[in-house]
Order: sequence, then C-alpha cells, then structure tokens
Amino acid sequence: MITNQPDGYTETTYPIFSDKIPGIGALGGIYSALSYSQNDLCLILACDMPSVSVPIIEQLRSEVSGFDVAIPQLGPGMLEPFRAIYRKTCLPLAEKAIQSGERRAISFLSQVKTNFVTKETLIQLDPKLESFLNINTPGDLAEIEAIAKQRDC
Repeated sequence: MITNQPDGYTETTYPIFSDKIPGIGALGGIYSALSYSQNDLCLILACDMPSVSVPIIEQLRSEVSGFDVAIPQLGPGMLEPFRAIYRKTCLPLAEKAIQSGERRAISFLSQVKTNFVTKETLIQLDPKLESFLNINTPGDLAEIEAIAKQRDC
C-alpha cells in the first residue's frame, strides 16, 4: 500500500510504503508503487474504489501483453488510472513527468505503449461498471453500501 499518511494504517498486515516524493498527489502514488514494486507488472488500485472486479483485473492482465500499460477507458477522455496495470518501463517516464511539474496520473501515457481497454469490453465483465464507483461523498458511500446489501441477498 502506498500512502502519504503511513501512520493512519497501523492496524493492517499489508506492507505500507510512504510516497517516494511527498505532496505531489496521484502521479506520485503511481511513481512510488512502481518504484517499490519487485515485479515487472504493477496493478494500481485506488483505496476509494472498494469494488474490485477480479474478471476486470484478469482482463487487464491479459491485455497488457505487448504494452506498458493496460488502462480502462470508459469513454472519450475518461481513463481509469487507478484500475490499471503498469510495467516498470513506465517508471522513468513517470519520474520525468514529475520533474517537469506534471501531477496528472495519466500525464505520461502518450509516451508509453498503452492499451486502452474499451467500455464495451468492461461492460461484458461488469455490466453496471460498479467496480469503477468511488467514495468521495456520503452519498457515494450510501450508494456503494446499497449495492453491497443487494449482493448479500
């Protein structure tokens, strides 16, 4: 887990890593994850998107072959960088983007070989695209809780 607040996760049994470069946001999180990763491939999942779809992860894994990144694209300009798989080959380009003042998570994608996984493909695996819902407001939380209750029935 990558965080800018490691003291907030003392009860987890998962390894916790601090941002390599604090205070630069989302791109810094991707950069840190790639820096710490001991593997060629790195699955990036945002903590505010709790509905993880194994079939979508498996699809991304199959679609990263021959690419540096496999990233969901829900529509024109609607990329999901925190439901994507990145290769370590992205690390120097993410670092270069940071050094040039970029902060957007997708800022270096035009410089790497990227496979944009289409909404149509994703809908086949997650018809309501629930795995892309995030929790930013109390209303978002209520929506995700309602979905979880429906699944438990």
